[in-house]
Amino acid sequence: RGTSGVLFNGFLHWRANTNKGYCTNPAPNKIIVFDPETDQVRELPMLQDRSRHILGLGVLDDCFCMSCWDINQVEVIAMKEYGNEESWAALFEVSILKFYSISYSTKLTPLMLMENGEVLMLRDDDTIFSYNPQTMEYNYEYPKVLGRCPHIFIESLNNPHA
Repeated sequence: RGTSGVLFNGFLHWRANTNKGYCTNPAPNKIIVFDPETDQVRELPMLQDRSRHILGLGVLDDCFCMSCWDINQVEVIAMKEYGNEESWAALFEVSILKFYSISYSTKLTPLMLMENGEVLMLRDDDTIFSYNPQTMEYNYEYPKVLGRCPHIFIESLNNPHA
């Protein structure tokens, strides 16, 4: 669980921890990208703030995005121009003061931006909820996923030229 990559722009993306040493924080702080066409692995350009703890990766509004731990909130940011480090932009913040049991080790994945402006999110305990960034309200009316994590398929790894 938690090892699924996010497919975007034909590349697979994973959260990774590059901290080394006995006392460093084990939370993911980098995004690793795999190009299946060239079999190459690289690091996705990140914001200058290297202290971010990445909670989850996703695709919202046709942009690659991540949720990050930021003291008293979770920030969801998107790369508006894929591959451009300067194009990371904040989409919204999730107040953790209203949301019990979120910590820097929680996996929180943005799944989908709905037409009403709410965002479907997935917690690491397989709970799906919607979050309204305008009202900062949560909706837990979605059934808990039993034994399987939902996936949204956006692209395919099948090479039509093979």
